[in-house]
Amino acid sequence: MRKLKEKWVWIGPLLVILIGVSILFAENYQEVTEPPNESWSREVEIGSTPTLIEPHITDTRDGNISVSYVTKEGVQQKLLNETYQVVSENSYDIPYDKWTRAYFDGEQLIYSDYYAIYDGETKEKIADASQFIPLNNKVIYRQGQEISTLQPETMESFPLLTLDNENVEISTYQTDSDTYLLTQKTDQAGIDVTFYELTENQASEMASAQFKTKPSEVAESIQFTITDDQYTLLLQTLQKQSMSGEPVYHYYFSQQPLNEHPKFTQIEFSDPVGQAKLTEVSDFEMKSEDGHTNLLFKAFGHTETGYRKGKQFNIYEATLTDNGVTNTTRLSNTPNSSATPEWINKEAIAWLDMQGDENRLLLSSSNPEIIQQAKQVSGAYLIGALGKTLGMLSSSFLAIAVGVIWYIWPLVFVAVMMFSSNRSFDRDRAWVFFLGASIYLGAALLFKDLIFTSRLLSQAPEYLSFAGSSIFYIFIFALITHGIMRMNSKDWSITVRLGYFVGVHLLFITIFFGPYLT
Repeated sequence: MRKLKEKWVWIGPLLVILIGVSILFAENYQEVTEPPNESWSREVEIGSTPTLIEPHITDTRDGNISVSYVTKEGVQQKLLNETYQVVSENSYDIPYDKWTRAYFDGEQLIYSDYYAIYDGETKEKIADASQFIPLNNKVIYRQGQEISTLQPETMESFPLLTLDNENVEISTYQTDSDTYLLTQKTDQAGIDVTFYELTENQASEMASAQFKTKPSEVAESIQFTITDDQYTLLLQTLQKQSMSGEPVYHYYFSQQPLNEHPKFTQIEFSDPVGQAKLTEVSDFEMKSEDGHTNLLFKAFGHTETGYRKGKQFNIYEATLTDNGVTNTTRLSNTPNSSATPEWINKEAIAWLDMQGDENRLLLSSSNPEIIQQAKQVSGAYLIGALGKTLGMLSSSFLAIAVGVIWYIWPLVFVAVMMFSSNRSFDRDRAWVFFLGASIYLGAALLFKDLIFTSRLLSQAPEYLSFAGSSIFYIFIFALITHGIMRMNSKDWSITVRLGYFVGVHLLFITIFFGPYLT
Protein backbone atom coordinates (compact mmCIF):
# COMPACT_ATOMS: atom_id res chain seq x y z
CA MET A 1 0.00 0.00 0.00
CA ARG A 2 2.83 2.38 0.80
CA LYS A 3 4.44 1.76 -2.59
CA LEU A 4 1.14 2.52 -4.30
CA LYS A 5 0.88 5.81 -2.42
CA GLU A 6 4.43 6.70 -3.43
CA LYS A 7 3.67 6.06 -7.10
CA TRP A 8 0.18 7.54 -7.02
CA VAL A 9 1.54 11.08 -7.43
CA TRP A 10 2.58 9.97 -10.93
CA ILE A 11 -0.11 7.38 -11.65
CA GLY A 12 -2.96 9.75 -10.71
CA PRO A 13 -2.05 12.57 -13.14
CA LEU A 14 -1.26 10.00 -15.82
CA LEU A 15 -4.75 8.50 -15.49
CA VAL A 16 -6.38 11.94 -15.77
CA ILE A 17 -4.23 12.73 -18.83
CA LEU A 18 -5.13 9.38 -20.44
CA ILE A 19 -8.81 10.11 -19.85
CA GLY A 20 -8.41 13.52 -21.52
CA VAL A 21 -6.52 12.09 -24.50
CA SER A 22 -9.03 9.24 -24.88
CA ILE A 23 -11.96 11.67 -24.91
CA LEU A 24 -10.15 13.85 -27.47
CA PHE A 25 -9.45 10.80 -29.69
CA ALA A 26 -13.09 9.68 -29.46
CA GLU A 27 -14.28 13.16 -30.45
CA ASN A 28 -11.83 13.30 -33.35
CA TYR A 29 -12.90 9.87 -34.56
CA GLN A 30 -16.50 11.05 -34.60
CA GLU A 31 -15.49 14.13 -36.59
CA VAL A 32 -13.24 12.26 -39.03
CA THR A 33 -16.00 9.72 -39.71
CA GLU A 34 -18.87 12.21 -39.75
CA PRO A 35 -21.12 11.57 -42.79
CA PRO A 36 -21.72 14.56 -45.06
CA ASN A 37 -25.37 14.72 -43.95
CA GLU A 38 -27.96 12.58 -42.18
CA SER A 39 -29.20 10.78 -45.31
CA TRP A 40 -25.90 10.34 -47.19
CA SER A 41 -23.07 7.88 -46.68
CA ARG A 42 -19.43 8.45 -45.94
CA GLU A 43 -17.05 7.95 -48.82
CA VAL A 44 -16.29 4.53 -50.29
CA GLU A 45 -13.09 4.18 -52.30
CA ILE A 46 -13.36 2.73 -55.82
CA GLY A 47 -9.82 3.22 -57.09
CA SER A 48 -7.10 5.79 -57.71
CA THR A 49 -5.95 7.85 -60.67
CA PRO A 50 -3.02 10.24 -61.26
CA THR A 51 -5.26 12.72 -63.12
CA LEU A 52 -8.06 15.09 -62.15
CA ILE A 53 -10.17 14.00 -65.12
CA GLU A 54 -13.58 12.65 -64.13
CA PRO A 55 -14.22 8.94 -64.82
CA HIS A 56 -16.44 7.75 -67.67
CA ILE A 57 -19.62 6.28 -66.15
CA THR A 58 -22.24 4.34 -68.14
CA ASP A 59 -24.92 1.73 -67.55
CA THR A 60 -24.18 -1.67 -69.04
CA ARG A 61 -26.70 -3.91 -70.82
CA ASP A 62 -26.86 -6.33 -67.90
CA GLY A 63 -27.83 -3.61 -65.42
CA ASN A 64 -24.42 -2.94 -63.89
CA ILE A 65 -22.61 0.41 -63.71
CA SER A 66 -19.35 0.74 -65.61
CA VAL A 67 -16.81 3.14 -64.09
CA SER A 68 -13.71 3.67 -66.24
CA TYR A 69 -10.78 5.86 -65.29
CA VAL A 70 -7.22 6.48 -66.45
CA THR A 71 -4.20 5.09 -64.61
CA LYS A 72 -0.51 5.14 -65.44
CA GLU A 73 -0.90 1.58 -66.75
CA GLY A 74 -3.85 2.45 -69.01
CA VAL A 75 -7.60 2.34 -68.44
CA GLN A 76 -9.12 0.61 -65.42
CA GLN A 77 -12.75 -0.46 -65.60
CA LYS A 78 -14.81 -1.54 -62.61
CA LEU A 79 -18.33 -2.90 -62.80
CA LEU A 80 -20.60 -2.04 -59.88
CA ASN A 81 -23.88 -3.77 -59.02
CA GLU A 82 -27.08 -2.10 -57.77
CA THR A 83 -25.54 -1.66 -54.30
CA TYR A 84 -22.30 -0.28 -55.78
CA GLN A 85 -20.21 -3.32 -54.93
CA VAL A 86 -17.38 -4.07 -57.37
CA VAL A 87 -18.37 -7.30 -59.15
CA SER A 88 -15.55 -7.33 -61.71
CA GLU A 89 -12.68 -5.24 -62.99
CA ASN A 90 -10.57 -5.11 -66.11
CA SER A 91 -7.43 -3.31 -67.24
CA TYR A 92 -6.71 -2.06 -70.76
CA ASP A 93 -3.25 -1.03 -71.85
CA ILE A 94 -3.09 2.34 -73.60
CA PRO A 95 -0.42 5.08 -73.69
CA TYR A 96 -0.72 7.47 -70.77
CA ASP A 97 0.06 11.13 -70.15
CA LYS A 98 -1.66 13.82 -68.09
CA TRP A 99 -3.95 14.71 -71.03
CA THR A 100 -5.27 11.20 -71.58
CA ARG A 101 -9.06 10.86 -71.56
CA ALA A 102 -11.05 7.73 -72.35
CA TYR A 103 -14.50 6.53 -73.46
CA PHE A 104 -15.40 2.96 -72.59
CA ASP A 105 -18.89 1.46 -72.74
CA GLY A 106 -17.86 -2.06 -71.79
CA GLU A 107 -17.20 -3.05 -75.39
CA GLN A 108 -15.52 -0.20 -77.25
CA LEU A 109 -12.52 1.71 -75.89
CA ILE A 110 -11.61 5.09 -77.38
CA TYR A 111 -9.01 7.45 -75.95
CA SER A 112 -7.52 10.86 -76.64
CA ASP A 113 -4.07 12.33 -76.00
CA TYR A 114 -5.16 15.95 -76.57
CA TYR A 115 -3.94 15.97 -80.20
CA ALA A 116 -5.92 13.03 -81.60
CA ILE A 117 -8.31 10.21 -80.74
CA TYR A 118 -7.47 6.52 -81.09
CA ASP A 119 -9.02 3.07 -81.23
CA GLY A 120 -8.24 1.50 -77.83
CA GLU A 121 -7.86 -1.99 -79.28
CA THR A 122 -5.67 -1.31 -82.34
CA LYS A 123 -4.07 1.96 -81.08
CA GLU A 124 -4.71 3.39 -84.57
CA LYS A 125 -5.50 7.08 -84.92
CA ILE A 126 -9.12 7.75 -85.80
CA ALA A 127 -9.00 11.54 -86.19
CA ASP A 128 -7.17 14.65 -85.10
CA ALA A 129 -8.90 16.31 -82.16
CA SER A 130 -8.22 19.29 -79.92
CA GLN A 131 -11.23 18.62 -77.67
CA PHE A 132 -12.61 15.23 -76.64
CA ILE A 133 -16.02 14.88 -74.94
CA PRO A 134 -17.04 11.30 -74.02
CA LEU A 135 -20.82 10.96 -73.56
CA ASN A 136 -22.96 8.01 -72.53
CA ASN A 137 -23.18 6.37 -75.95
CA LYS A 138 -21.09 8.51 -78.29
CA VAL A 139 -18.12 10.82 -78.50
CA ILE A 140 -18.15 14.49 -79.50
CA TYR A 141 -14.85 15.92 -80.62
CA ARG A 142 -13.51 19.12 -82.08
CA GLN A 143 -10.71 19.98 -84.44
CA GLY A 144 -10.34 23.69 -85.09
CA GLN A 145 -13.75 25.02 -86.06
CA GLU A 146 -15.20 21.59 -86.95
CA ILE A 147 -17.41 19.72 -84.48
CA SER A 148 -17.96 16.02 -85.18
CA THR A 149 -19.44 12.94 -83.55
CA LEU A 150 -17.91 9.47 -83.42
CA GLN A 151 -20.04 6.33 -83.23
CA PRO A 152 -18.18 3.79 -81.04
CA GLU A 153 -19.77 0.72 -82.67
CA THR A 154 -18.45 1.51 -86.16
CA MET A 155 -15.65 3.99 -85.34
CA GLU A 156 -17.18 6.27 -87.99
CA SER A 157 -17.06 10.05 -87.72
CA PHE A 158 -19.84 12.41 -88.84
CA PRO A 159 -19.57 16.22 -89.08
CA LEU A 160 -22.09 18.10 -86.94
CA LEU A 161 -21.43 21.80 -87.48
CA THR A 162 -18.79 24.38 -88.32
CA LEU A 163 -18.16 27.18 -85.83
CA ASP A 164 -17.67 30.82 -86.84
CA ASN A 165 -14.14 30.88 -85.44
CA GLU A 166 -11.85 28.93 -83.14
CA ASN A 167 -12.68 31.17 -80.15
CA VAL A 168 -16.23 29.84 -79.95
CA GLU A 169 -16.59 27.52 -76.95
CA ILE A 170 -18.80 24.43 -76.82
CA SER A 171 -20.39 22.36 -74.05
CA THR A 172 -22.84 19.47 -73.95
CA TYR A 173 -25.80 18.30 -71.89
CA GLN A 174 -27.21 14.78 -71.97
CA THR A 175 -30.38 13.22 -70.58
CA ASP A 176 -31.43 9.59 -70.70
CA SER A 177 -32.80 10.04 -74.22
CA ASP A 178 -31.47 13.31 -75.66
CA THR A 179 -28.17 15.07 -76.28
CA TYR A 180 -27.79 18.84 -76.61
CA LEU A 181 -24.92 21.11 -77.53
CA LEU A 182 -24.34 24.78 -76.73
CA THR A 183 -21.99 27.17 -78.52
CA GLN A 184 -20.77 30.30 -76.75
CA LYS A 185 -19.42 33.28 -78.67
CA THR A 186 -18.06 36.25 -76.72
CA ASP A 187 -17.24 39.66 -78.21
CA GLN A 188 -17.53 43.33 -77.31
CA ALA A 189 -21.28 43.27 -77.94
CA GLY A 190 -21.82 40.57 -75.32
CA ILE A 191 -22.28 36.81 -75.27
CA ASP A 192 -24.23 34.84 -77.88
CA VAL A 193 -25.31 31.28 -77.09
CA THR A 194 -26.92 28.85 -79.52
CA PHE A 195 -28.63 25.59 -78.58
CA TYR A 196 -28.51 22.48 -80.77
CA GLU A 197 -30.19 19.11 -80.48
CA LEU A 198 -28.12 16.15 -81.64
CA THR A 199 -30.24 13.57 -83.45
CA GLU A 200 -28.55 10.55 -84.98
CA ASN A 201 -25.51 12.16 -86.63
CA GLN A 202 -26.87 15.65 -87.13
CA ALA A 203 -27.07 18.88 -85.14
CA SER A 204 -30.35 20.81 -85.39
CA GLU A 205 -30.42 24.41 -84.17
CA MET A 206 -33.14 24.94 -81.57
CA ALA A 207 -32.75 28.54 -80.40
CA SER A 208 -30.28 31.29 -79.64
CA ALA A 209 -30.00 33.97 -76.98
CA GLN A 210 -27.87 36.99 -76.18
CA PHE A 211 -26.88 38.68 -72.93
CA LYS A 212 -24.20 40.86 -71.37
CA THR A 213 -22.30 40.62 -68.13
CA LYS A 214 -21.85 43.60 -65.82
CA PRO A 215 -19.08 45.98 -66.97
CA SER A 216 -17.02 45.10 -63.88
CA GLU A 217 -17.26 41.32 -64.50
CA VAL A 218 -16.12 38.87 -67.13
CA ALA A 219 -17.75 35.51 -67.91
CA GLU A 220 -15.77 32.51 -66.64
CA SER A 221 -18.04 29.55 -67.43
CA ILE A 222 -21.57 28.71 -68.58
CA GLN A 223 -23.53 25.57 -67.74
CA PHE A 224 -26.86 24.74 -69.37
CA THR A 225 -29.74 22.27 -69.45
CA ILE A 226 -32.73 21.86 -71.75
CA THR A 227 -36.03 20.25 -70.85
CA ASP A 228 -39.69 20.75 -71.88
CA ASP A 229 -38.86 23.58 -74.33
CA GLN A 230 -37.09 25.50 -71.60
CA TYR A 231 -33.41 26.15 -71.03
CA THR A 232 -31.52 26.99 -67.88
CA LEU A 233 -28.20 28.80 -67.69
CA LEU A 234 -25.75 29.04 -64.82
CA LEU A 235 -23.28 31.86 -65.40
CA GLN A 236 -20.09 32.20 -63.38
CA THR A 237 -18.31 35.56 -63.62
CA LEU A 238 -15.06 36.93 -62.26
CA GLN A 239 -14.90 40.43 -60.88
CA LYS A 240 -12.18 42.33 -62.74
CA GLN A 241 -10.93 44.09 -59.62
CA SER A 242 -11.58 43.46 -55.95
CA MET A 243 -10.75 45.39 -52.81
CA SER A 244 -8.87 42.44 -51.32
CA GLY A 245 -6.93 41.59 -54.46
CA GLU A 246 -8.27 38.03 -54.26
CA PRO A 247 -10.43 36.56 -57.07
CA VAL A 248 -14.13 37.27 -56.46
CA TYR A 249 -16.69 35.16 -58.30
CA HIS A 250 -20.38 35.80 -58.86
CA TYR A 251 -23.06 33.34 -59.90
CA TYR A 252 -26.23 33.95 -61.89
CA PHE A 253 -29.12 31.67 -62.83
CA SER A 254 -31.81 31.93 -65.49
CA GLN A 255 -34.63 29.65 -66.58
CA GLN A 256 -36.51 30.74 -69.69
CA PRO A 257 -38.49 29.40 -72.67
CA LEU A 258 -36.26 28.66 -75.66
CA ASN A 259 -37.52 31.69 -77.61
CA GLU A 260 -36.64 34.23 -74.88
CA HIS A 261 -33.41 35.86 -73.75
CA PRO A 262 -32.09 34.99 -70.28
CA LYS A 263 -33.13 36.99 -67.23
CA PHE A 264 -30.45 36.33 -64.65
CA THR A 265 -30.91 36.24 -60.90
CA GLN A 266 -27.76 36.47 -58.79
CA ILE A 267 -27.45 33.51 -56.43
CA GLU A 268 -25.32 32.62 -53.42
CA PHE A 269 -24.60 29.28 -51.83
CA SER A 270 -24.98 29.00 -48.05
CA ASP A 271 -22.85 26.49 -46.19
CA PRO A 272 -25.32 23.86 -44.88
CA VAL A 273 -22.94 23.00 -42.04
CA GLY A 274 -21.13 26.22 -41.17
CA GLN A 275 -22.47 29.72 -40.65
CA ALA A 276 -20.86 31.38 -43.67
CA LYS A 277 -21.28 31.28 -47.44
CA LEU A 278 -19.64 28.65 -49.62
CA THR A 279 -16.77 30.13 -51.61
CA GLU A 280 -14.71 29.19 -54.68
CA VAL A 281 -17.65 27.31 -56.17
CA SER A 282 -16.65 25.42 -59.35
CA ASP A 283 -16.57 22.02 -61.13
CA PHE A 284 -20.25 22.24 -62.02
CA GLU A 285 -22.57 19.44 -63.15
CA MET A 286 -26.16 20.55 -63.81
CA LYS A 287 -29.33 18.62 -64.66
CA SER A 288 -33.03 19.44 -64.94
CA GLU A 289 -35.80 16.93 -64.38
CA ASP A 290 -39.21 16.73 -62.75
CA GLY A 291 -39.47 20.52 -62.84
CA HIS A 292 -36.30 21.01 -60.75
CA THR A 293 -32.78 22.07 -61.65
CA ASN A 294 -30.08 20.51 -59.51
CA LEU A 295 -26.46 21.57 -59.41
CA LEU A 296 -23.55 19.39 -58.32
CA PHE A 297 -20.33 21.26 -57.53
CA LYS A 298 -17.29 21.58 -55.34
CA ALA A 299 -16.91 24.47 -52.91
CA PHE A 300 -14.85 25.66 -49.97
CA GLY A 301 -16.90 25.02 -46.85
CA HIS A 302 -16.86 24.00 -43.20
CA THR A 303 -15.52 20.62 -42.12
CA GLU A 304 -14.13 19.11 -38.92
CA THR A 305 -12.32 16.17 -40.51
CA GLY A 306 -8.90 17.81 -40.63
CA TYR A 307 -6.24 18.54 -38.03
CA ARG A 308 -7.71 21.97 -37.41
CA LYS A 309 -11.41 22.72 -37.57
CA GLY A 310 -11.85 24.93 -40.56
CA LYS A 311 -12.68 24.74 -44.23
CA GLN A 312 -11.91 22.42 -47.11
CA PHE A 313 -13.14 21.73 -50.64
CA ASN A 314 -16.05 19.30 -50.53
CA ILE A 315 -18.88 18.27 -52.84
CA TYR A 316 -22.33 19.88 -52.59
CA GLU A 317 -25.68 19.69 -54.34
CA ALA A 318 -28.06 22.64 -54.67
CA THR A 319 -31.55 23.13 -56.07
CA LEU A 320 -31.85 26.25 -58.25
CA THR A 321 -34.95 28.32 -58.97
CA ASP A 322 -35.67 31.81 -60.27
CA ASN A 323 -35.82 32.91 -56.63
CA GLY A 324 -32.32 31.66 -55.92
CA VAL A 325 -30.89 28.59 -54.20
CA THR A 326 -33.64 26.81 -52.27
CA ASN A 327 -31.59 23.99 -50.80
CA THR A 328 -27.91 23.12 -50.45
CA THR A 329 -26.70 19.72 -49.23
CA ARG A 330 -23.17 18.53 -48.48
CA LEU A 331 -22.48 15.21 -50.20
CA SER A 332 -18.85 14.65 -49.20
CA ASN A 333 -16.85 15.31 -46.05
CA THR A 334 -13.14 14.53 -46.28
CA PRO A 335 -9.98 16.24 -44.98
CA ASN A 336 -8.50 16.46 -48.52
CA SER A 337 -9.63 18.66 -51.40
CA SER A 338 -12.46 17.11 -53.41
CA ALA A 339 -12.95 17.86 -57.11
CA THR A 340 -14.70 16.91 -60.37
CA PRO A 341 -17.97 15.52 -58.97
CA GLU A 342 -20.19 13.42 -61.23
CA TRP A 343 -23.63 11.90 -60.82
CA ILE A 344 -23.78 8.13 -61.12
CA ASN A 345 -27.56 8.23 -60.77
CA LYS A 346 -30.14 9.90 -58.53
CA GLU A 347 -28.81 8.25 -55.39
CA ALA A 348 -25.03 8.19 -55.91
CA ILE A 349 -22.14 10.41 -56.94
CA ALA A 350 -18.45 9.93 -57.63
CA TRP A 351 -15.60 12.40 -57.25
CA LEU A 352 -11.83 12.66 -56.89
CA ASP A 353 -10.09 13.28 -53.58
CA MET A 354 -6.77 15.00 -54.28
CA GLN A 355 -3.76 13.39 -52.61
CA GLY A 356 -0.72 14.35 -54.67
CA ASP A 357 0.52 11.86 -57.25
CA GLU A 358 -2.49 9.55 -56.83
CA ASN A 359 -6.00 10.87 -56.35
CA ARG A 360 -8.62 8.63 -54.76
CA LEU A 361 -11.77 7.93 -56.77
CA LEU A 362 -14.57 7.96 -54.20
CA LEU A 363 -18.26 7.16 -54.17
CA SER A 364 -21.04 8.23 -51.84
CA SER A 365 -24.72 7.32 -51.86
CA SER A 366 -28.07 7.73 -50.14
CA ASN A 367 -28.65 3.99 -50.50
CA PRO A 368 -29.24 2.56 -46.97
CA GLU A 369 -26.96 -0.43 -47.67
CA ILE A 370 -24.09 1.88 -48.62
CA ILE A 371 -24.71 4.05 -45.55
CA GLN A 372 -24.37 0.98 -43.32
CA GLN A 373 -21.37 -0.34 -45.25
CA ALA A 374 -19.53 2.98 -44.95
CA LYS A 375 -20.00 3.02 -41.16
CA GLN A 376 -17.55 0.15 -40.72
CA VAL A 377 -14.38 0.94 -38.80
CA SER A 378 -11.32 1.13 -41.05
CA GLY A 379 -7.63 1.67 -40.50
CA ALA A 380 -7.70 4.85 -42.56
CA TYR A 381 -10.24 6.47 -40.22
CA LEU A 382 -8.31 5.38 -37.13
CA ILE A 383 -5.08 6.79 -38.55
CA GLY A 384 -6.88 10.00 -39.47
CA ALA A 385 -8.30 10.38 -35.97
CA LEU A 386 -4.93 9.55 -34.39
CA GLY A 387 -3.14 12.07 -36.62
CA LYS A 388 -5.66 14.77 -35.79
CA THR A 389 -5.35 13.98 -32.06
CA LEU A 390 -1.55 14.11 -32.07
CA GLY A 391 -1.60 17.33 -34.06
CA MET A 392 -4.00 18.98 -31.63
CA LEU A 393 -2.01 17.77 -28.63
CA SER A 394 1.25 19.10 -30.06
CA SER A 395 -0.23 22.56 -30.41
CA SER A 396 -1.98 22.37 -27.04
CA PHE A 397 1.27 23.01 -25.17
CA LEU A 398 1.01 26.58 -26.33
CA ALA A 399 -1.23 26.90 -23.26
CA ILE A 400 1.86 26.57 -21.04
CA ALA A 401 3.46 29.56 -22.73
CA VAL A 402 0.24 31.56 -22.78
CA GLY A 403 -0.40 30.69 -19.11
CA VAL A 404 2.93 32.03 -17.89
CA ILE A 405 1.04 34.89 -16.25
CA TRP A 406 -0.69 32.24 -14.08
CA TYR A 407 2.38 30.68 -12.54
CA ILE A 408 4.74 33.64 -12.44
CA TRP A 409 2.98 34.96 -9.30
CA PRO A 410 3.47 31.84 -7.13
CA LEU A 411 7.12 31.85 -8.25
CA VAL A 412 7.44 35.44 -7.08
CA PHE A 413 5.72 34.46 -3.82
CA VAL A 414 8.20 31.62 -3.23
CA ALA A 415 11.12 33.93 -3.94
CA VAL A 416 9.81 36.53 -1.48
CA MET A 417 9.25 33.92 1.23
CA MET A 418 12.71 32.40 0.72
CA PHE A 419 14.49 35.69 1.23
CA SER A 420 12.21 37.15 3.89
CA SER A 421 12.98 37.09 7.60
CA ASN A 422 9.84 35.02 8.23
CA ARG A 423 10.92 31.47 9.14
CA SER A 424 7.58 29.91 8.19
CA PHE A 425 8.93 28.87 4.79
CA ASP A 426 11.91 27.08 6.30
CA ARG A 427 9.66 25.36 8.81
CA ASP A 428 7.30 24.07 6.07
CA ARG A 429 4.23 25.70 7.51
CA ALA A 430 1.09 24.40 5.77
CA TRP A 431 -0.36 27.88 5.35
CA VAL A 432 2.56 28.85 3.12
CA PHE A 433 1.63 26.16 0.60
CA PHE A 434 -2.06 27.05 0.68
CA LEU A 435 -1.29 30.75 0.27
CA GLY A 436 0.97 30.02 -2.72
CA ALA A 437 -1.68 27.75 -4.27
CA SER A 438 -4.34 30.42 -3.66
CA ILE A 439 -2.16 33.05 -5.35
CA TYR A 440 -1.82 30.73 -8.37
CA LEU A 441 -5.57 30.04 -8.54
CA GLY A 442 -6.32 33.75 -8.08
CA ALA A 443 -4.04 34.57 -11.04
CA ALA A 444 -5.69 31.78 -13.08
CA LEU A 445 -9.13 33.23 -12.39
CA LEU A 446 -8.01 36.81 -13.00
CA PHE A 447 -6.24 36.05 -16.28
CA LYS A 448 -8.37 33.07 -17.36
CA ASP A 449 -9.35 34.79 -20.63
CA LEU A 450 -5.78 34.39 -21.91
CA ILE A 451 -6.38 30.64 -22.24
CA PHE A 452 -10.17 30.41 -22.17
CA THR A 453 -10.60 32.67 -25.19
CA SER A 454 -13.89 33.12 -27.03
CA ARG A 455 -12.34 31.24 -29.97
CA LEU A 456 -11.41 28.32 -27.72
CA LEU A 457 -14.87 28.17 -26.15
CA SER A 458 -16.55 28.31 -29.57
CA GLN A 459 -14.45 25.38 -30.81
CA ALA A 460 -14.48 23.21 -27.69
CA PRO A 461 -17.23 20.61 -27.18
CA GLU A 462 -20.21 21.49 -24.97
CA TYR A 463 -18.93 19.69 -21.88
CA LEU A 464 -15.95 22.09 -21.86
CA SER A 465 -17.66 25.27 -23.04
CA PHE A 466 -20.84 25.70 -20.99
CA ALA A 467 -21.44 28.95 -19.11
CA GLY A 468 -18.88 29.24 -16.31
CA SER A 469 -16.92 26.20 -17.50
CA SER A 470 -13.57 27.96 -17.12
CA ILE A 471 -14.12 28.65 -13.41
CA PHE A 472 -15.61 25.20 -12.87
CA TYR A 473 -12.64 23.35 -14.41
CA ILE A 474 -10.02 25.55 -12.75
CA PHE A 475 -11.43 24.51 -9.35
CA ILE A 476 -12.19 20.88 -10.29
CA PHE A 477 -8.63 20.29 -11.53
CA ALA A 478 -7.31 22.03 -8.40
CA LEU A 479 -9.31 19.66 -6.17
CA ILE A 480 -8.20 16.61 -8.16
CA THR A 481 -4.57 17.70 -7.95
CA HIS A 482 -4.80 18.35 -4.22
CA GLY A 483 -6.54 15.01 -3.69
CA ILE A 484 -3.69 13.22 -5.48
CA MET A 485 -1.14 15.09 -3.35
CA ARG A 486 -2.86 14.06 -0.11
CA MET A 487 -2.24 10.41 -0.95
CA ASN A 488 1.48 11.07 -1.25
CA SER A 489 3.49 9.44 1.54
CA LYS A 490 6.69 11.33 0.72
CA ASP A 491 7.78 14.30 2.81
CA TRP A 492 8.06 17.02 0.17
CA SER A 493 9.20 20.55 0.82
CA ILE A 494 6.87 23.48 0.23
CA THR A 495 8.69 24.38 -2.99
CA VAL A 496 8.24 20.87 -4.42
CA ARG A 497 4.60 20.65 -3.30
CA LEU A 498 3.73 24.04 -4.76
CA GLY A 499 5.62 23.29 -7.99
CA TYR A 500 3.83 19.94 -8.28
CA PHE A 501 0.43 21.54 -7.70
CA VAL A 502 0.96 24.30 -10.26
CA GLY A 503 2.57 22.01 -12.85
CA VAL A 504 -0.05 19.24 -12.69
CA HIS A 505 -2.95 21.68 -12.61
CA LEU A 506 -1.66 23.54 -15.66
CA LEU A 507 -0.98 20.22 -17.42
CA PHE A 508 -4.61 19.19 -16.92
CA ILE A 509 -5.76 22.51 -18.37
CA THR A 510 -3.35 22.02 -21.28
CA ILE A 511 -4.53 18.49 -22.13
CA PHE A 512 -8.25 19.22 -21.90
CA PHE A 513 -8.42 22.79 -23.25
CA GLY A 514 -5.12 23.34 -25.07
CA PRO A 515 -6.14 21.42 -28.25
CA TYR A 516 -8.78 24.07 -28.96
CA LEU A 517 -6.55 27.09 -28.31
CA THR A 518 -5.39 27.51 -31.93
